[in-house]
Amino acid sequence: MREIHVSAGYIPSILQDTEISSDVLTFTSEDVSVHVTVPAPTAEELRNLSLVVKEAQEQVLSLLHTNRLIEIIDEAMLRLLDRGHPVRKELEQLLPVISGDSTETVRHALHETFKMFRKQELTRFLASAFRDSSVLDAFTPNMSGGFEKAIGPRLTTHVWAGNVPGLPLWSFLSNLLVKGGAIGKMASAEPLFIGSICHVLADVEPKLSNAFAAVWWSGGDEHREQVLFKESDVVIGYGSNETIEALQQHVPASAKYIHFGHKLSFSIIASEALTGDQAEKNAAQTAWDVVCFDQQGCYSPQVVFVEAGGRTRANEWAEMLFQQLVTKEAHNPSRPIKMEEALRVSEWGESLAWDEGWHHWRSADGKTSVAYSDGGKLTPSPLYRNIQVVAFHSFEEVLTALEPYRRILQTVGISANRNKLFRWSEQLSQLGVTRITGVGHMTSPQAGWQPDGARCFVNS
Repeated sequence: MREIHVSAGYIPSILQDTEISSDVLTFTSEDVSVHVTVPAPTAEELRNLSLVVKEAQEQVLSLLHTNRLIEIIDEAMLRLLDRGHPVRKELEQLLPVISGDSTETVRHALHETFKMFRKQELTRFLASAFRDSSVLDAFTPNMSGGFEKAIGPRLTTHVWAGNVPGLPLWSFLSNLLVKGGAIGKMASAEPLFIGSICHVLADVEPKLSNAFAAVWWSGGDEHREQVLFKESDVVIGYGSNETIEALQQHVPASAKYIHFGHKLSFSIIASEALTGDQAEKNAAQTAWDVVCFDQQGCYSPQVVFVEAGGRTRANEWAEMLFQQLVTKEAHNPSRPIKMEEALRVSEWGESLAWDEGWHHWRSADGKTSVAYSDGGKLTPSPLYRNIQVVAFHSFEEVLTALEPYRRILQTVGISANRNKLFRWSEQLSQLGVTRITGVGHMTSPQAGWQPDGARCFVNS
């Protein structure tokens, strides 16, 4: 087996010659083992690290003009869009082994992510959050006749999840754009990406080299978290609901806590979108939403509602979706899953098999399945390319099925005519949905998207 050793994370340049504790995380695929050395500072080292970042925020970052920050980030993204750049090549080589995602999925994710943070998109980000983004640089007139200025946090601590490559960039760059210092805890499942980005940013503008850090410690380390959170103005947490609640116990009242936990996303296919080639196209696009990241993203669909009465019947479309998923496995193989996850998938399939109201297509290798019912009870997917298709005759049926989950609803992908699109969107937004897009685009948010409706720029 081939062995690869690589260093990840990022320590401020002023501390490069300081000895900081480290650890090694190992990831293995069929023929490669990747050993990732990560900075794993002790509680006291974290405290010292926070002081360095806060000082850099006050003396350097807070004095940079927002337009200059946009230029720095834009240049970093431009470099990373070049597949010949050393950092980009390393990410493309190692992330498939580390994350388990296919090479094609990783390439697509990196391209879409870096493209999303170019100059034009960053300007849109700020425009979506601030009436006048110059408020980040100087006191500006406000609507009440006075003046106001937006001040970024001295230190934001990010606790990232590793389910989707590129995820850390959203909160990290949002915080950077408002001139906030940052220390990020890299995910155990994917510790490579964000540290690489930090290195490129510091290379573009060395003045920023002390304003952020990317480190690691084992999840649930109360002492480290308490020490770092005490030094933080903002704490941003990603993960399961259990993780979110555990983190909250250590965030002091003096810090703002922003969190992104478990969500339920879904698709809706209208009857007029079930004609001939359009039905096949919608099946292919929905399959991509499922295949991309193996439904690990909060914006990945777990269920598809299909309106009855179309030229292609709902059960026929469900089979189309299954065939598309099987076909995509050849070019985008699914990631390996742990024993407990495989057991959950198996139990989900068995529970449906005993229910006469369900028809269940399952691939020969057991990696892909589609469960179909006509108006059956919503049973959220166990993920990993297992999805439920439910036929509906009235949109009220959709709303009723989703009502128990209204507190965790996020993204919906819709294929429908204009009238239905806006009518359904109005009803879904009242139910708690925070993002509406087209099928095939669920895993590629647009510039200015605020995850779960939270305005990260303003909150941080």
